[in-house]
Amino acid sequence: MTPASNPGALFVVAVTGGIGSGKSRVARVFGELGARVIDADRIAHEVLEDPQIRGAIEAEFPGVTGQDGVLDRSALAARVFTDPARRERLNALVHPEVRRRIDKELAHLAWNGSDARSPLPGKRPLVLLDIPLLETSPYPDRADVVLFIDAPEHDRLRRVTETRGWTATEWSRREATQVPLAEKRSRAQYTLSNPDGEEDQLLVRCQDLLAEWIQSLAASEH
Repeated sequence: MTPASNPGALFVVAVTGGIGSGKSRVARVFGELGARVIDADRIAHEVLEDPQIRGAIEAEFPGVTGQDGVLDRSALAARVFTDPARRERLNALVHPEVRRRIDKELAHLAWNGSDARSPLPGKRPLVLLDIPLLETSPYPDRADVVLFIDAPEHDRLRRVTETRGWTATEWSRREATQVPLAEKRSRAQYTLSNPDGEEDQLLVRCQDLLAEWIQSLAASEH
């Protein structure tokens, strides 16, 4: 795929993949290479701290906040990930505000018009969207490139076990609520391999992809 030339506009790369594939890790690498990273998980955590959103969640799911008003995320997850209807109700409370804030960040970057740290021709802003539920959001249609992050199943399981404390059953249950991996891969224009033990190679792979996009953008501008 050849990225389209649109000088002054954002160049948006949206990452997708299975749970534990290392999307955030890839986002950090691209951030080191000059991308502006918009992390939907970070934004969702901020939204859940909003008193109005928290109050709406407590009204819908009584008992998930303590006496101190702090949201018990584990208790909330236990309720919604076993019940699709409850999960939809939670998403309806949280996702609109998450998307509003993502759109605000995108608009701010677009308004600037250029980015001094961008490696792209003409300092066109490079944006990396890290959105866990990308395929059910409006953002694939707004991305110039969708990048699928591929990692072996045993690596993905080890990562979520060590970093999130999940069991294999919990990991499988949560992944079953998302778009199947084969469909995620088929919708993406690029695939990036991210197994354990290849940190140096991951940097090189990201650099190679970036070089390809830069070359395509430069060629399309002439």
